[in-house]
Amino acid sequence: MPIAGGETTMAATFTGDGTTVAYQCNVTYDPADVSVVSVTGVGNGLCSNPTAGTIVLLDGTPNNTPMANGTTCNIVLFVILVLMVPHYGWTPYNCVFNNAGGAEIPGQVDHGSITLIAAGPPTITFVTTPINLPAGAFGATVSANIPTTFTPGGGSNPADTASFTCSASTGFTVSPTSGGPFNNSGSMPTVTVSATLGAAVQNGTVNCTATNTSGSSVPFAIPVTAPAGAQTLPNLASSPASGATITLPAGLPGSTVSSNITITPSGGAGVTPATVTCSATAPVTVNPTTQLSFLPGTTTPQNVAVQCLLLEDVEQTGSVTCTGTSGAGQFTWNYSVVCPAGVNTPAIVPATSAWSKFALIALFAGLGLLMVGFRRQH
Repeated sequence: MPIAGGETTMAATFTGDGTTVAYQCNVTYDPADVSVVSVTGVGNGLCSNPTAGTIVLLDGTPNNTPMANGTTCNIVLFVILVLMVPHYGWTPYNCVFNNAGGAEIPGQVDHGSITLIAAGPPTITFVTTPINLPAGAFGATVSANIPTTFTPGGGSNPADTASFTCSASTGFTVSPTSGGPFNNSGSMPTVTVSATLGAAVQNGTVNCTATNTSGSSVPFAIPVTAPAGAQTLPNLASSPASGATITLPAGLPGSTVSSNITITPSGGAGVTPATVTCSATAPVTVNPTTQLSFLPGTTTPQNVAVQCLLLEDVEQTGSVTCTGTSGAGQFTWNYSVVCPAGVNTPAIVPATSAWSKFALIALFAGLGLLMVGFRRQH
């Protein structure tokens, strides 16, 4: 409450019964307590202070409809005497209605009222109802708005303001993290909370504090839940493709020959891998026989070796079956395998070079000359 000799601002706002036609509403006050410095209409409000002790509100639409709820006058007062009663001696707070000709309508004072609001800053409130973020894919960022209310205070003093700050627990973000100062003609921005969806449900809290220039500081804790993200397995491609015939390479009898089935992953989201396990029928074997795993988002191929021990002059056949689960669901890959007969390779004597031939010719020629010389001596 202002001290005597000081100015303050009040807002006078009309609320009608929605039935009685109200062209005008008069508010009376005691000039001994306050002196009206100025009156200013808000929106459709048309306000005046024609005589000391009376303020007139019009809604700016002089027709046969009720005066609009919310018709408001901002009233700047100079306090002459502070009384220990509300509203500085304003009495009564009812409206006196006038007809289209300007004459008072007797007995209509109870069909509407004036609310006098002492000047002050706006108030910010955060709704603390728990927020459940929407569903989405693993790794997706989802968000939701945090409901808020912004209630202007009385008057239009630009120094009357409100502000807020917000923070979120680990795994969540809030935007904006602060706002203000907002005066009584301001409005709240949209405040959102977001989270990146993971493999499990996340729970957290957004903590906000609203303050205003009256010294008020009110904390708000808003529980937030983010669902687990929807996971998808990688797709798997094999080379050769299922249905192919794998012919193993030739070799010596008793040797083991091998060829690969190459499995390559692509896509997927989450932490659950696609899997493949391969087995073979004799005489064919596979390595490894254990399960292969491919995490989402990876592209590194893995090999399954198809092997066979070659027999001399005997062709063998077998099969390989691979089963698993991928982004396409459960699958089975089938392969026929041909294991060729082992072949002994004959020894091959390499051909002599031209220089070797010349050396042999020279050697034989030398031996011939030696024999001729020996015979002549005898």
